[in-house]
Amino acid sequence: MKIAIPIDVDAIVDHLPMREKIRLVQRLERETWASRLDWLFNRTNQRRGRRNISEKEILRICKDVRRKLHDSGRS
Repeated sequence: MKIAIPIDVDAIVDHLPMREKIRLVQRLERETWASRLDWLFNRTNQRRGRRNISEKEILRICKDVRRKLHDSGRS
């Protein structure tokens, strides 16, 4: 049986030395990286409000941009 004990995380962090706060941030960044990246992609897709872009479409856009950059360098 687990007992839930309320923890005041803010109070604990407030009492940590700066070096430990930095370690905590670095660890949390590593452990939450995938979740934060997923959240970012989902948010981007929602804001875009349209279907996902296919790899073929991305390649086409890249080719167009490269061609425009190449052509602008010639003039």
